[in-house]
Amino acid sequence: MFLGYICFALFILVCLRGVGKRKGKGKVFAKIHRPVSILLIVTIVVHIVVSWKYLYERPIAIFATGFIAVFFIIFAAISGMLISKRGKGKCQRKTHKIAAVLAGVFIVLHIASMIIGVTAYQNQVSKIAVENIDVSNMSDGVYTGEYSVTYVSAKVEVTVQSGEITNIEIIEHRPGDTHGLPAEAIVHTIREQQRIDVDAVSGATNSSRVLQAAILDALK
Repeated sequence: MFLGYICFALFILVCLRGVGKRKGKGKVFAKIHRPVSILLIVTIVVHIVVSWKYLYERPIAIFATGFIAVFFIIFAAISGMLISKRGKGKCQRKTHKIAAVLAGVFIVLHIASMIIGVTAYQNQVSKIAVENIDVSNMSDGVYTGEYSVTYVSAKVEVTVQSGEITNIEIIEHRPGDTHGLPAEAIVHTIREQQRIDVDAVSGATNSSRVLQAAILDALK
C-alpha cells in the first residue's frame, strides 16, 4: 500500500507539467517531468511485483482498476516519447492528455476500491463474536474448522483428548506473511489457557480474531 501512495504522488508530479504551463511555471515542471516519469514506471513495476502474491486474496476490483491505470500510464508514457521524437503533433498531444486523464480516473477508482475493501474487511472482523466453549464433555478426536473475511482466512484442526484441547494445527492461514504470522501465536495461548476467548495478539488483532473464529467453528 505504501508503494501505491508513492506511485500516486509521482503521478501527480508528472501531471503538474500540464498545470504548470497554464500558470506560467512550465519550465520548472518540464525539467522534472521525464525523470519523475521514469521513476513512476520503475515504482509501478516494483508495486506490481510486491502486490502480485495478493492477486487471489484481494477483491478483483482493486487489481482490475490498478492494471487498467497502469495500462494508461504506460500508454501516456509511450505517446509522450513519440511527441519528443517526432515533434509536438496536435493529435499525439491530445492522445497523450487523454491517456493521462484516463490513468488518473482509474487511479482514483483503484484507491476507492481499496478503501471500500478495507472498510468491508474491518466491518466483517468487528462482527466476529469470540466466545468460550466447554470441551470437557466432547468426544476425543480431531475437529476441523475454518473462517474467512475479505483479506484473511484460516483453517485449523483442533485435537480434543480427555476433555482438553491438546493441539491446534493451522492448516491454512492467509495472509501468512509478516502481517498475519504473529497472530498464529494465539493457538498456543488458547491451548495453555484451555479457552478460546483469550486476548488477541498485539499488532495482529484481525488475524487473531479470524483464527479464533476458525477454532470456534471446529468445536461447535
